[in-house]
Amino acid sequence: MLVQGRDRPAFFLALLEGRLLVVYAVHRAKEYAAADQVLHPTQSLPFRTYLELVGDLRAIRTECNEKRLAIGAHRKRMQYERPKSALMGISLFTRPHDASERCGQNRS
Repeated sequence: MLVQGRDRPAFFLALLEGRLLVVYAVHRAKEYAAADQVLHPTQSLPFRTYLELVGDLRAIRTECNEKRLAIGAHRKRMQYERPKSALMGISLFTRPHDASERCGQNRS
């Protein structure tokens, strides 16, 4: 798929957001799995191993929160960039044309 013209930046920014969402979903799945192991340990699980699971869960949650914040920062950046790109090529100082000028009729 070849993206040309003005849609190119929007396409790549959407692709970046999609990638960020995939990475976040993977980390979120790891967090759910680790939380399940901590909340429902086997009865034969040694206490030291349980504490290691808690530490791993803490590290995974930190990574997951970093990914979530990256998505939020990306969306905020997109929010500020979209109005600029929407106004590219539009002059704010042109006067509106009425129908008679478009048809080639001049008003005297």
